[in-house]
Amino acid sequence: MGAFAPKFSKFDFIQRSKTARWLAVSLVLLFMVHGIACVAVSTWMETMSVSNCHFIATYFASVHVLLASGCFTVVLSLFILCLMLRRQIKGFHRGFILCFAFALVFELAAAIVATVHQDMVQASDFQREMETFSNLGQNSVGDRDACWKLIQEKYKCCGITDYTNWLNVSPQQTSTQTSQTNMTFDVGESSLLQNCACNDNGVMCHNVPKYGSIYQRTCLAVSRDKLSFIYTFIRIFATIFTVLEFIAYGWNHKIVPYAVETILMKSTQNYSIVPMQLRQHL
Repeated sequence: MGAFAPKFSKFDFIQRSKTARWLAVSLVLLFMVHGIACVAVSTWMETMSVSNCHFIATYFASVHVLLASGCFTVVLSLFILCLMLRRQIKGFHRGFILCFAFALVFELAAAIVATVHQDMVQASDFQREMETFSNLGQNSVGDRDACWKLIQEKYKCCGITDYTNWLNVSPQQTSTQTSQTNMTFDVGESSLLQNCACNDNGVMCHNVPKYGSIYQRTCLAVSRDKLSFIYTFIRIFATIFTVLEFIAYGWNHKIVPYAVETILMKSTQNYSIVPMQLRQHL
């Protein structure tokens, strides 16, 4: 009697079944939410960057990778949703696999880059980059001052490893020179950058009465803390979403097909018990 059962594939059933179709649509919408979350998080972390200071901006590469992942996921999810609404089920499945693969690769890449940069920031190379950029022999006064003015305003810090790092580097040797972090400063002929005097309760204020008060923390310490927070957040974020993506993959390729098979079996059984007289009219 089963020979009289209707013959149609899983794809045909998903196309005809509203339940299966809405399950697939909900899965695509979840991927879209995932992409929007990546864009929102990476945009938020991008606000911590200091574009004028290349030695900090270059360490936001993992944030840019995460942003690219989010944008790609949102665009591809919209495309897949259009295929689903047009009932192009095979195109939906191919698009889902493509979206899953690219999102996974981008997020793993972001986590790897974050791990590599984490080690570089904690090493002495990061401090050396900050000192090199601050040297007048390497950069113009305008570029250097624009960088440090912005970084101290955003990070609320002063100097690289000490507040005297804000003093302009002098090519002349005088009796008032002091050495900090392998750099020589002429205290008598130069001045602190304008916005360095901001913290009225700074414990180091008595050391620089001429310039007022300064931020207590150095920019090297604050930069390391902020970048470390970003890298840790990206690794946790990427790990959580990678697990969720594998769950979504299993949902799409295991749970939904199982539900389809179950409903197909019931449909076949119900069809097989239809009286022969009615079956001839079907």
